[in-house]
Amino acid sequence: MKKTKKIIAVCLAVLMACSVTACGKDELGLGTEFAAGVAGGTLKMDSTVISVGKTKVSYSEYLTYVYLLKHKLDSVLSNGVWNYPVADKATVGTKATEDIIRMIIQLKVMGRCAGTKQVSLKAEEKEDAHYKAEKFCQNVPDADKKKYGISIAGVTTVLEDNQLARKVYDVVTGSVDSNISAQDTEAVKVQMIQLLFKGTDKNGQRKNLSESETTQLYDRACKLAESAKQASSFYILAQEQSDVEQIEYNIGHDAKPEELATTVINLNQGGITSVIKGTDRFYIACVLEKNSPELQNEHREELILAKQTEAFKSFYKQCADRFSVRVSKSLLK
Repeated sequence: MKKTKKIIAVCLAVLMACSVTACGKDELGLGTEFAAGVAGGTLKMDSTVISVGKTKVSYSEYLTYVYLLKHKLDSVLSNGVWNYPVADKATVGTKATEDIIRMIIQLKVMGRCAGTKQVSLKAEEKEDAHYKAEKFCQNVPDADKKKYGISIAGVTTVLEDNQLARKVYDVVTGSVDSNISAQDTEAVKVQMIQLLFKGTDKNGQRKNLSESETTQLYDRACKLAESAKQASSFYILAQEQSDVEQIEYNIGHDAKPEELATTVINLNQGGITSVIKGTDRFYIACVLEKNSPELQNEHREELILAKQTEAFKSFYKQCADRFSVRVSKSLLK
C-alpha cells in the first residue's frame, strides 16, 4: 500500500483542479462517453453508485475504499476518529466521503486512459495484487466484511486500480524534460511573514479586506518589518504573526510576485526585506541562504516536480474531458 500513497495524494489534488464532466475535442482517441446510470434510495452491495463513462463502481467497491481509509486512520490515530466532529454536523468520516468519491473517479479515468500511454498491468503485478488482497482480508473481521462488502476480489480491484494509476503517472511525468538551466536553478532560501488581505488563513478564516482595512494591514506589516530587524528569531516572529502555516521557501527567478523574487535574490544573507505587496497578501522575507550547491539542487528538483505536476494535470484533464460522471445522491446524504 505504500506505493499508492503518492498517487492517491496527487490524484486528490489534481482532481480538485480539473473538471471531470466537460466534453471537448477528442485528443486521445477515446471519444466523448456519457455516464451510465446510478442507483438511488436504499443501496445494495451490487448497486452502481459511481459511473465514469461506461465504467461502473459498485457500492461494495466504494465501501472498500471507505473501510481501507477508516482502518488506516484508526490504526494511525485512534479508534473513533472517523466520527470525530470537524465542522457543523460534519465528521472526519463525512468529510472523507467526498475525497473518496473524487479519488475513485480519478483512478477510473486514469485506468480508462492507460492504453493511450501503452500502460497495463503485467501478469505478475496482478498476481501480487491478488496475494496482498488475500493477506489483507484474512485480518478483516467477518462483521466488517459483511458491513463493508469486503472481498478478495474487491480489494484486488482497488490495488490494481492504484497500481495502474501509479504506472500512468510515472510514464506521464517521466517524459518531462528535466533539463534546467544554471540560471533557473539559482535560488534563495527565505523565511517569510505573509499577511493576507484576500484568501483563507492558516486558521481557516476567510479574508476579503476593504481598501481602508488593507491600508491598516499594510501599516501593521511595516511595523512588523521594523520589529523583525530587532527580533532574536525571525522564525518565531513569523510563526506568531504570519497568516500562512509554511514559513520557509526556496525563491527562484520564476517566483511570484516578481518584486519579491528580485528583492530576495539581490539581498545579502541575513537581510530582511521591506513590505512587498502581492495580489492577495503582504510579504516580509528574511534571507537564510543564497545559491549554495545544495540549495541549487533542491530548487532544481522543485522545478522538475512543478513541470511534472503540470504535465500530469494536462494529461488528466484531456482524459477527464472524454467522460461524463454520475454519483449516486445516496452517497452524499
